[in-house]
Amino acid sequence: MTAISGNINGRLSNKISMAKSKYPTLVLELVHRRPSVFVLQGTEKNPEPDVLDCASEYMLRTTSVMMEKGKRVKIRYIAGSELFKLDDQVKQDLKPNPLQDIIYFTFGRLSVNREGLNIGLYDFLSNHEGNRDNPNRPPNAEDVFYQINTEADAESSLADLDETAEVMNYLTTLRKPVPGKKKEFTYDTEKIERLCKMLGVVPVESDAEKLKILVATGVGNPLFFLQLINAKTADLRVDVVTAREMGVISIDGESASFIENGENFYKFKNKNGNYDARITELVEYFSTEAGEMNLSIMEAKLEFAKEKSLQ
Repeated sequence: MTAISGNINGRLSNKISMAKSKYPTLVLELVHRRPSVFVLQGTEKNPEPDVLDCASEYMLRTTSVMMEKGKRVKIRYIAGSELFKLDDQVKQDLKPNPLQDIIYFTFGRLSVNREGLNIGLYDFLSNHEGNRDNPNRPPNAEDVFYQINTEADAESSLADLDETAEVMNYLTTLRKPVPGKKKEFTYDTEKIERLCKMLGVVPVESDAEKLKILVATGVGNPLFFLQLINAKTADLRVDVVTAREMGVISIDGESASFIENGENFYKFKNKNGNYDARITELVEYFSTEAGEMNLSIMEAKLEFAKEKSLQ
């Protein structure tokens, strides 16, 4: 019997990571998959059982056609044979065996290495008319299965991992151990509060509880988390720069002030910082609870300045 195995993980995931092999590998998936009322055996009692979206075993017919030099060429799978073109098999007097020449997709997946007894199977599947990614298929052929780009899936998985790591790196800066004291930490309360408001986190008592929720939210959807943080920061930075350019605020000297009444509302921590550094520091200040009121004042003054400039 030829070694044919469906490739399925514990959660029927669409993502596969695979080590490089000296033999090329085909990872295939059926095209037509729809949710059903059936669940994977053994997951019935899970909070979220695995819903089957295809037959647990799908048998692919072992005859097909391919295009070669503009002509249709019949191909056939015979277990153990490296030959897959019908004419070549006939010349070698190879006969099909219905008991052995079986191709199964298990839970909609099938993977084959081009080695040993599977060389003919690999070539047959690569040239099958139902292979959506086969460049030599006849025109108007029906899509039955497609090839999964495992390298692209692996890169996508690693990109997700990078985003998750970026989220965790950021959130861990909000909790620092107290020197010389085990299991005691200080929290950046202002930033934690700001993130909770941005993400609509339900208020809870302690900073530790809030940070735990933020971690779960960030890890659950790292791309959204990062985009939201970056978008909020970018929008606020634009407002601060615009407010300075339109004469709403001044960031000269060691303080930031409202030009209209000359009131200093913020003293820079980095007195020697350049323009960009001071803008960044102001953005961080306006993002804190202490800066909320002055942010509202700046936004109102900026809106008035914009309306006045249009008159």
